[in-house]
Amino acid sequence: MIDHSACLYPVDMLLHWKRLAIDAHQAGGRRLQALMVGSDLTRDHQNAAQFLNDVWQVRVKFREAKFNVSPGDRFNSTVKFDTEFARLIRNRAGLYMAKPWNAYHPHWTFTPEIQVWESEIVRMAGRLAEMPALALMGEGMFDFYHQVDEEGNLVFRDESTRSLHIFVQMLERFDEFLTDYKGPQQSPYGSSPYGF
Repeated sequence: MIDHSACLYPVDMLLHWKRLAIDAHQAGGRRLQALMVGSDLTRDHQNAAQFLNDVWQVRVKFREAKFNVSPGDRFNSTVKFDTEFARLIRNRAGLYMAKPWNAYHPHWTFTPEIQVWESEIVRMAGRLAEMPALALMGEGMFDFYHQVDEEGNLVFRDESTRSLHIFVQMLERFDEFLTDYKGPQQSPYGSSPYGF
């Protein structure tokens, strides 16, 4: 996913992640055990499910649009999403009138494994909201013309659609993670095999 959108994953952020990975490796590669004093896993899971539910319509509308257009026709593959679609993404990013993403947000979780997913989705939504198609006065036009690469991935020629597709994939992966989640990594029962 990361190498398919320079907009969602800018070079400076990737270099920062690389630096963090190198530092962690040099420190022995051991993940510090998270302290979860006062963290209610049931409540955190419910908050995360509601967090995902609030933005799930983005996935639904994206899939409907992808199904209803002619992806192989360069001249008949554009879709105009309504303002509600853009509002869902801007709200998830905590922009304008939406609640900012912090510990006072109603969907905030204290379980690190869940919080990292939510924070990444919020970051991606913020990057999407900066794109001209989803800006406050943006036109909401997306070009769904795409090809399939040798690995079976959809490759959209439009940067906005490509980024939106990656965002939708992230929502789907988070849904799988929540469905399969068995508790924190230090749990004797193990955790979900999903990660990003």
